[in-house]
Amino acid sequence: MMVMPEATLEHELTILLEARERLPALADRLSAGTLKLSPSRCDQLSGWYASLRDDPGWPILEAALRSVSAWPRAWELAREAGFSARTSHHNALIFSEIVFDALKRDDLSLAGHVWGEALQAWVNADEGWLEDYLQHCLPTASAEAIRATRRAAPGPALEALEQRARRALNLDALTASPDRRGLRFAQHALDCCDRVFGEASSELAEGGAELTHTLRQTLASELTEALHTHIQAINLTHADAAELVAPLEGFEQRVRILSGLPGCDLAALRAGLNILWELRRLERDEAMEAPEHLLPALKPFADRLESIARKDHIEAAGPLADFHTFEAEIAFSLDTREAHLRRALTTCEGHRNASRMLSYLMLERANRDLLKLAATPELGAAIGAVRRRIESALQRAEDALHEARELYPANELLADYQRDLLEERARFNVQGAPRE
Repeated sequence: MMVMPEATLEHELTILLEARERLPALADRLSAGTLKLSPSRCDQLSGWYASLRDDPGWPILEAALRSVSAWPRAWELAREAGFSARTSHHNALIFSEIVFDALKRDDLSLAGHVWGEALQAWVNADEGWLEDYLQHCLPTASAEAIRATRRAAPGPALEALEQRARRALNLDALTASPDRRGLRFAQHALDCCDRVFGEASSELAEGGAELTHTLRQTLASELTEALHTHIQAINLTHADAAELVAPLEGFEQRVRILSGLPGCDLAALRAGLNILWELRRLERDEAMEAPEHLLPALKPFADRLESIARKDHIEAAGPLADFHTFEAEIAFSLDTREAHLRRALTTCEGHRNASRMLSYLMLERANRDLLKLAATPELGAAIGAVRRRIESALQRAEDALHEARELYPANELLADYQRDLLEERARFNVQGAPRE
């Protein structure tokens, strides 16, 4: 039997005794009093203490153990002084344990504070330590298996986050309020993931970024499916406006807090537009003023989609143009209607409904000028300011008719307005400028 040298044995006993003395206070400070360490647990964590004791920041921590008010600043200063990758591995395990316990007790304030510490510690541990540690623990494992283990290290924390976020979304009751506090924690945690994993370059960081992306996709898919399921259960032949708006508003409450879920805004916009088209097919849209009720509920989704560069969201162009075309239908003033239709055509060039509606609107503009001209007598219109106003009105009508024709050549009213324009030109003896 191998006998441990006396000096080494004495050192190990010193570590064990000091760990029992100091680690309970350290755990208490880091966990806001929630992590209690028994003597046997301190023995298990003696490696953490031994590693911490060798770091330059340990004197800061040791001096602050008896002062509650010195925390968390003492930990921040010790971190700035530098933890070894080995210490960071221990820190990651401890902070992860605190996170899991806090989530279990729904102490989201503590979980939110410690979450970033846990992630950063995991990333720091992968800087030259974690790979060697895994190779020592798993001597027969392949390089690929070691790599996969490093990439999966943040997995348990993200699984816990997924469970809490799903509970906060309250997917089974989409029209009820979500757990806003839980959603704010989930958003904070995801933002931390983006920052910590995005700033590092390691297998663990890359794996963490992939896991975060997958988590967002999973939550987005489940939330979108909940919306579709709810809408499909609505009988559109009898539903009132409030019943149709409720799931969209509930969906918006969720994605406004838990932002960045891929595809959610577009899915909600499409779902709302599909309701409008179906109500129109059923000839219920006007009677229940469906656009007036649904479009305000859809506007937040449209606004967020439009804030994204068009090249990054090409598939949103058609639905956005549909949305603006519906907005034009219920707009009161001619200028507002025109602005919505031009926005639709800017978003989706050649959009059929917007082109057709804007064509008729341009005829309406031409008609306004033609009606003013029809009420103007020829006498006194040959010279001066009156003549210039007549020429200007004729040119505006000409331009409006030209654009109407370009937008929708099949417009059946074009010929009548063109005839009226020619008659007014002849009456005032004003020739039109040739067009290329």
